[in-house]
Amino acid sequence: MKTKGIVVFILMASLIVSLAGPAAGKSVYLSANHHTSQFDASNLNPDGTVTYQATYSLVHSTDPAGIGIDAVTATDQPIMFISSEFSPGVEIVNPVTLEYMGVSSGPSNLTGVDVDDVDDIVYTLRRQSNDLYIYKWDPVAKFLTQQAVIDLPGMNYGYGIALDDSRPKFDTCSYNF
Repeated sequence: MKTKGIVVFILMASLIVSLAGPAAGKSVYLSANHHTSQFDASNLNPDGTVTYQATYSLVHSTDPAGIGIDAVTATDQPIMFISSEFSPGVEIVNPVTLEYMGVSSGPSNLTGVDVDDVDDIVYTLRRQSNDLYIYKWDPVAKFLTQQAVIDLPGMNYGYGIALDDSRPKFDTCSYNF
């Protein structure tokens, strides 16, 4: 059971998020080494190959577990949201300049992150629970405010989420015993 949970966690911790750019390379971010206060950036080339760019340090998140990007913002500047297993809240980073922009309030032990680009809503799941945290992103003030916490039915040991904007629907990753 433990190995299965670790594999699921590693898969979700390696969540790859890319910024759009037709016929050009895309930046790909992942939390490859969980307990390092770092994340990696690579280039996803148009031919499908991946080129490692660099490893970047985080200011707040000691154990990054989820990365989500709001690529469509009012300021036309993408924003990266990073959850952490042991650091409370969500770290906010500019994925272009890699500038630390702050941290939201909220609990520790957050995992997967996804963003509703249109409505500027950030969703994150509390690791090993069914608690979905909902935040409102203010792109002008550059501030993330917790709006609600809801229990997702049928899940008791969550590890990650993905928002399907077209339906709208959440896909979740959970280890249910």
